[in-house]
Amino acid sequence: MADILDDEILELEGLFASDNSSMRNRHIEFARRDYVKLKQLGYVRAPSELKLNEYLWVDVLSYLQPRTQVEKIEENLEIRILQHPNGLWTYGVFVSYGTRGWSFLPGLFTGLFRSENEAHDTAINSLVRFLQEDKKAAKLVKKLKGRLSGTLQLDLFAGFVF
Repeated sequence: MADILDDEILELEGLFASDNSSMRNRHIEFARRDYVKLKQLGYVRAPSELKLNEYLWVDVLSYLQPRTQVEKIEENLEIRILQHPNGLWTYGVFVSYGTRGWSFLPGLFTGLFRSENEAHDTAINSLVRFLQEDKKAAKLVKKLKGRLSGTLQLDLFAGFVF
């Protein structure tokens, strides 16, 4: 991860000069973490470019949401793909099936991939692993497998220890 320079630390701390709350140090700590990652991914070049929300947290969604592509597979199943300004790709998923559900947005700290297909196939593989436990979801798993680009091999046994 890119290192943060002393003048960037001072500029970052300056953003919170008016913050007299007990959360000031935590705001600075999290802003520093988000700034390093946003800079690495190509969203900002200086701390002054950070967008803070009303609670003085970095508004990460304001950077990511406009760039996110949503692929709705079924009513309660979607994949979100995002390309960062530095050219790397990431993904998020949403699934609500029966009484189970799982979701996360593409973000700063999710996996990074060199191509859209690689991110897309990884998203599909993660959904297949989640859904394959439910025999009623077999039709949906088959539909998901049909959407693989072939960039990655489907690894149905990832995470299992033999």
